[in-house]
Amino acid sequence: MDKNKVLITGGAGYLGSTLTEVLLDNGYHVDVLDNLLYEQTSLLHLCSHKNFRFINTDVTYFKFLKTIVSAYDVVIPLAAIVGGPACDKNKELATKVNFEQIKCIVDNILNNKSGVCLRLATVFGASARMRTDLLVNDFVHKAIVDGYLVLFESHFKRNYIHVRDIAYTFLFCIENYDRMKGDVFNVGLSDANLSKLELAQKIKKYFHNLVIKEDDYKTDFDNRDYIVSNEKLESLGWKPKYSIEDGICELKYAYEMIIKHNNRNFTNL
Repeated sequence: MDKNKVLITGGAGYLGSTLTEVLLDNGYHVDVLDNLLYEQTSLLHLCSHKNFRFINTDVTYFKFLKTIVSAYDVVIPLAAIVGGPACDKNKELATKVNFEQIKCIVDNILNNKSGVCLRLATVFGASARMRTDLLVNDFVHKAIVDGYLVLFESHFKRNYIHVRDIAYTFLFCIENYDRMKGDVFNVGLSDANLSKLELAQKIKKYFHNLVIKEDDYKTDFDNRDYIVSNEKLESLGWKPKYSIEDGICELKYAYEMIIKHNNRNFTNL
């Protein structure tokens, strides 16, 4: 696929700010539509780029959204209310952003182009719009700040993926669109189907004084427990670049820069 015009909704967010930079570095023209709900300044370093444009508006302004989507070759809808607690806090807004936005984009794309659907594993790693409330990021943050982890339902497993690997996956989808259109792919590290305890033990290798306590009497509000296969995406030649260990080392450095800030600045709640 030729170098195209890309629209990213929510492009100033945790994933979007990373993806925007990756696409610009690979020659794409990128417009970001974001209302800066969290007052983030994650795209400031990209403002001098000749192929970057920022649109400061709300993704639920559907009247405007439907007039612009047909001008783009690729639309990546990352604007979202993420996580059960955040969605429960404002169900009406969550419905507008997480469902009606997508419907508006699909209904107004010219030529009824097929999309590619990605099912993302639990994302980790540092980003210009940092988040500490994701599981790996949270565990490393607690290892530094508290020195201990209390694990509820420690045997529950999840799959994981670095935020930059997700960005490169979107790039991979654009450049392999004809092979991937109309299909769904899991995106994660095949060697990282880890329980919470296994993840904590990996982190302890880098924080030797970390205390890990399993609590068998309480439950976690987020009770996801699953093992994921990423073989379908890997069969197309996709490979991740970052391991869990890479992310833990990176996060140690990142938290040295933000540890004195109010942690609420780095969550989506």
